[in-house]
Amino acid sequence: MAMTKEQRQELKQYYQTALLNLVQNDPNNSFLKGLSEYRRRLNSKQKDAFKTVEEADNFLSDLQSTDPWWLSFSAEERRRRLQEVDPEKQANFAQSVEDARLTLERNAGVYGVALDEQLLNDLARQSYLEGWGENKIRSELKRLADESLAANETNEGLTGALGNYAADLSAWSTKNGFSIDQETADRMLSSVSFGEMTIDQVKDALRKQYMVGAFPAWAEQINAGLDIYDLASPYRATAQKMLGRTDLPMNDPIMQQMMQYQDENGNWKARPLWEAEKFIRGTEEWQYSDDAYETYASVGERVGRMFGFG
Repeated sequence: MAMTKEQRQELKQYYQTALLNLVQNDPNNSFLKGLSEYRRRLNSKQKDAFKTVEEADNFLSDLQSTDPWWLSFSAEERRRRLQEVDPEKQANFAQSVEDARLTLERNAGVYGVALDEQLLNDLARQSYLEGWGENKIRSELKRLADESLAANETNEGLTGALGNYAADLSAWSTKNGFSIDQETADRMLSSVSFGEMTIDQVKDALRKQYMVGAFPAWAEQINAGLDIYDLASPYRATAQKMLGRTDLPMNDPIMQQMMQYQDENGNWKARPLWEAEKFIRGTEEWQYSDDAYETYASVGERVGRMFGFG
């Protein structure tokens, strides 16, 4: 049956409002060229104009079965792309994308990945079109998390679980007197966020990498899972009292020097607390402290009494 004027007009409208939307990402415009030929032959004035609706449909079928770009998609994705531009099926497509969006949003919350609305919407559409499963969603979110970490030089301002892990790791490393290089921090935060390591496993690895290097005399205790901050507690309290300090961070050189020394063979040894006190009294800082003044005054008083001046 010959194509009517109304049918020809409907196909032209479908071309304009639907088919053209299929080729937005066609890198070589091969599919677009085929559609342009389809549109040209919808013009009844052309010598090779389509004579029937069936002839026009067959042209589109042939184009879809031969175009390299269109065939680069899976059969299911091609079906969903056609669903997206079909006015009668767009509502179902929109609902499926919304379902994908909710799944992505839930997983992003679990992994601590921040997604703005535009990115979330774009990913939801891509997820539905490509039929992402849980593994693909996780992989894509991890890629975005890694990019976010790499772009943030301090890992401050991160949100969700990722932000919590970053804050925890930063506070813990600062308390123990060392800074983690950015690449290591990014890799470990990503591993924790995506369940490849626990935060305790990360800290254990960092103890061996950073703490043992700064406090080799305490390697046995550190390797057993103890933090140098806790091990240093009696030393820190003694130094603060003797030097009149209100705070003594672990990266202060005096902490490393008072807690350990190298013997004549170059082996690192932990100083006993009494020897650490002796070490502090030998520092220039102690000579100007209240503790030194009181010590010297007490010694002077005892000497005076020995000679009958007290």
